[in-house]
Amino acid sequence: MKSKLLFRAISISFLTLLFIGGLYLIKEGGLEKSSDNLAPPASLWDLAIEKVHGTWANGAPMDDQHLLINCPEFKGEQLNSHLSELSQCRAKVFRCFYQERQEKLRYKKKWYPLSINFLNKEGGVFSSSKDALNESSSYGLPISISLAGETKNFTLRDYCHDTMLKNGFYWGSNEREHSKRVWHTSGIQYIVDKFLVRNIDIEEWLKNTHKSLPASRDSRPFAPSTTLTPEQMRSFCSYKGKELLQANVLTAITFHHGRVDIENVLNEPPSSTTSPYPFSLRKDESPHFLMTKKKVKFKKEFCQKIFSKECLKSFSDLPLFSLGWTGTAEILGGPLEYVENREYPRKNLKASSYYFPMDSKWHQAGELAYWNGRDHKPSSFNFFTESPTGSELKSPDFKFDVGFRCMKRIFRRKND
Repeated sequence: MKSKLLFRAISISFLTLLFIGGLYLIKEGGLEKSSDNLAPPASLWDLAIEKVHGTWANGAPMDDQHLLINCPEFKGEQLNSHLSELSQCRAKVFRCFYQERQEKLRYKKKWYPLSINFLNKEGGVFSSSKDALNESSSYGLPISISLAGETKNFTLRDYCHDTMLKNGFYWGSNEREHSKRVWHTSGIQYIVDKFLVRNIDIEEWLKNTHKSLPASRDSRPFAPSTTLTPEQMRSFCSYKGKELLQANVLTAITFHHGRVDIENVLNEPPSSTTSPYPFSLRKDESPHFLMTKKKVKFKKEFCQKIFSKECLKSFSDLPLFSLGWTGTAEILGGPLEYVENREYPRKNLKASSYYFPMDSKWHQAGELAYWNGRDHKPSSFNFFTESPTGSELKSPDFKFDVGFRCMKRIFRRKND
């Protein structure tokens, strides 16, 4: 519960800062003449924008009947407690909620009609619900808000799922030699996906690029996408204006930053005792450490930090887990995760996953295995000294789940 409250606090703070910065709802400037002699007052527009922005940034209610009529594939998803975070800034969820919805805003004892239209990349309006639900922009969702006869154009940007690695010194690997472990971002700000890429993201990409892929083994919209090849992962990230997460960045956010004050990362390298877990400077905040060093027995609440093999017996659905100090989630445990590693190509797979028990060595920062990327069969993976076990691996149809996330680099001045 403590982890969940911390996750929500960080998420709310991050969203608040971004909203203040005006990043979510960006006015495009298109203004049509009002059909009335008097345009709606500015304060009414403020109220309308706040309402629309709130639905985008906080996520539409997944049990809304209008939403479910437009998109019946979401039925049942509202039962999952973590969907409030996953549904934020989702173009399809927003469309399903507002498409052909007629609302009214009350202002000074009067009611004003409010509606949303979805624009294509050329600024036109889709003529049917199906067209609007199946198309999207890779850089944002262009919409028009019509209020009491006046229409203004905006673009909704997806900043809900971004976390930031502050410029400074980090552990970029778990090499024994101290000098080889230290990595500095060198003035580059790394913006990392908060969550693993979801099926709903892949669906949007495929429809907009007219690509096709075999059906996922888990078709739920908010389940992590785990059946793509590395080339397909790169293609998706490129569509989003990003690149695949790099191994040293994953290691940096998985190790705790190791300084008492986060501001010290700019000029102070981490110490050799830095925790190999993202939860705290204290190693005993990790269930893996407690089980391996303190001989504590497994507890269900451990799954909030590391979703290991034991957790599959306790949860029918994969919850959000493993919130790190950057606000990045799903760092340890869950499905395997592919990363780009140009320096050590045979270390490109975060092995910490639900294929290993909680006391496995893999549930630590910097521990990477290898995937040749040809397919998801066990023969394409090399876990070196510690491999997964279980009768299911012997099945000829068995395939490993491999998730991924994207990142982007922003070049900053040295003192930023």
